[in-house]
Amino acid sequence: MDQPARSWSEFVGMTARDDAVVLDVEPRHYNADGGVLHGGIIASLMLHAAMTAAPQTRVLDCQINYLKSIKAGRAEARARVRRAGRRFTVIDTKLTGPEVLLANASWVLVTEEIDQAPVRAHQALALPAPAAEASPIGRLLDAFNANMAKRLPGIAIERLQPGYCLLTLADTSAGRQASGEGIDPGLILLAMDNAAIFAGFGLLRNPTRASTIDLKMTLHGQAHGDLRISGHSLTQRENLVHNLVMVRDEADALVAHGSMSFVG
Repeated sequence: MDQPARSWSEFVGMTARDDAVVLDVEPRHYNADGGVLHGGIIASLMLHAAMTAAPQTRVLDCQINYLKSIKAGRAEARARVRRAGRRFTVIDTKLTGPEVLLANASWVLVTEEIDQAPVRAHQALALPAPAAEASPIGRLLDAFNANMAKRLPGIAIERLQPGYCLLTLADTSAGRQASGEGIDPGLILLAMDNAAIFAGFGLLRNPTRASTIDLKMTLHGQAHGDLRISGHSLTQRENLVHNLVMVRDEADALVAHGSMSFVG
C-alpha cells in the first residue's frame, strides 16, 4: 500500500535541484479534466524555488504574473535573490515550460528574527454578509467538489453564489510543509486562487474560459489547523473581475489575505 504524502511538495511531486524546482506535469496537476496546469501549482513551484534560495525564512508577500499555460512537459522554477537583508529577502522567480516562459513572481521573505515578534491584531475589514437565498450557480457545487477531490487534499466548497465563495481547507499531512511546521503556503495560494475564481463564476457569461491574470498574497504567520478561505468579487469590467480573498483559522483569526484578478 502506498504511504500517504508527508508534505505538499511531496504530494505534488516537486523535485528540488541545485538550480531549480522541477515538476513533470501530469493530468492530476490540471485545474480540471482536460484542463491545463493549475495556477496554484505554478505559484507553489515558484514559492518553493524562492524558499530554497533563502532557507530559514517564510513568505511574507508575493506578486505573481501568469503568462502562458501548458498541459504536458517539465515545468522548472528558478530563483534570483534581488536583495538579502538582515530582516527581509526579496527574490524574483520565473517558471518555464518546454521553450516557453509560463509565469514570473516577486517574493518578500522574512527572517526568523522578525518573525518572532508578537502579532498585533487590528480591526478586520467588514464586508456585507452574502445573500442567504440559493443561487443557480450553487448547483455546480457537486461538480466543483468532485473535480477538486480528485486532485487536492482536503479542499471543499461550502458556499457558492455570484460574487462569493467559501472554501474549507483541512489540515492534512499531504498539505503540510516538508518541515512539518504548518500548512504549506503553496497550498494556501492554490486554495485562494480557487476561492477567488469560483466567486466570479456567477458573474461571467462563459465561466469555463476564466483564467488567472494576477495573484497576490500576504501571509500573517504560520497556518495550523483547518482553514476557511473566502473569495469576494469586488469589481468587474466586462469579463475582467477583481477579487479579495481572506484566509481564517478555526479561531477566526486572519491567517492571510490577498487579491486575485482573472478574465473570462
